[in-house]
Amino acid sequence: MNSWFDNSSFENSYEREELQCQGLAENYQMLKSIIRHEADELGEGGLGKLFLGGLSQGCAMALHVLLAFERDEGEKLLGFRGFIGMSGWLPFQNDIDGLLGIGEGDDGACDENPFGDESSGEEDSMNEENAVTKVSQFIRTEIMDLPVAKKESLTARHTPIFLGHGDQDDVVPLEYGKRVMEALKAMEMNVEWKVYAKLGHWYKVPDTIDDIVQFLENNMLL
Repeated sequence: MNSWFDNSSFENSYEREELQCQGLAENYQMLKSIIRHEADELGEGGLGKLFLGGLSQGCAMALHVLLAFERDEGEKLLGFRGFIGMSGWLPFQNDIDGLLGIGEGDDGACDENPFGDESSGEEDSMNEENAVTKVSQFIRTEIMDLPVAKKESLTARHTPIFLGHGDQDDVVPLEYGKRVMEALKAMEMNVEWKVYAKLGHWYKVPDTIDDIVQFLENNMLL
């Protein structure tokens, strides 16, 4: 089944993640083009006026866009205005947790060794960077097949994030959403996390909508 990228299992979104690489990489380029068009339409500082987000697999795709994205040289605003993710998960979560030191890690990346040759010193070099930079560069180079970005050009650390999940989600389990939240917080990102009681794989009306509106209003005032 695919929408934004191939998924081999409804029961385990982390299964055979190597199949997800092509869709993640191709749709990153497509979404980057849309983002750039919208930013240009908004004029100076346009990137910093945009909210990014998605639901379910759209949330998973959008998280990788957020973490891989770099602003153009000379752009004044540092990141997106905000990110809204619902009922989602983070592809390559095990690898990312391993980078962050919050899990065992799982060598499921597109390359056989996502950290390069240990003897080359690449792993030690990565460990000297801060957490969000390590994760962003991993996604860019090993999943998106993009060049290493300048640390100061990465937008993720400057973007406030809202994540919501239903406690009865039978499509993307609540635990997957919690793992996303924990990883983003381990990267010292600004995350607001909400769990909605008696909610499946969707938005809770009016609770979720009210919370999203409040998040939009709060961040539009910044």
